[in-house]
Amino acid sequence: MDRRKFIISGLAFGGMLAAPNFISPSDHQKDKNLSFFVHSTGEREAVTYWSGGNYLSDGVAAINRPLRDYKTDIVGSIDVNLLDILHSMLMSSDDYYELEVVRGHIAVDARDPFVPDSPDAFHNAGRAIDIRARGVGLGHLVEEFVRWFDGGIGIYPKKNFVHLDLGPSRRWIG
Repeated sequence: MDRRKFIISGLAFGGMLAAPNFISPSDHQKDKNLSFFVHSTGEREAVTYWSGGNYLSDGVAAINRPLRDYKTDIVGSIDVNLLDILHSMLMSSDDYYELEVVRGHIAVDARDPFVPDSPDAFHNAGRAIDIRARGVGLGHLVEEFVRWFDGGIGIYPKKNFVHLDLGPSRRWIG
């Protein structure tokens, strides 16, 4: 890109940032909620985890509990960035849908540690979730995730869920 095009594109981008309502201050004050059903435990939650410009520790904890490792009952800590992406996915959709969580946190077994950067390692770090949504195609969930973050995406068509994580961009079919 030559210098003139670079300067023009920089001015255009700067103008977008300064434009009124590009990001309204009130957007930072709106509540952020998530509603989900946890397939393995039968738990259903609707939680506000952000309000008044701040994360709510009680709200995040209320999400961590049902997303625990259902095999060991160990509660992990979900990355709030993942929560924000899931919230954005839901809010950007024309139709509101409840997320069905197939797997949240996965506890590590000291006898069989996870391979670094494996999908299970991201689950253990609170940076991954396996989901589906009734009436919503897996491809649509993938498209919505990529709109907000281009991380790890595994599609499991036979089990009807997608793995979404905050790791490096990579794709697979399970």
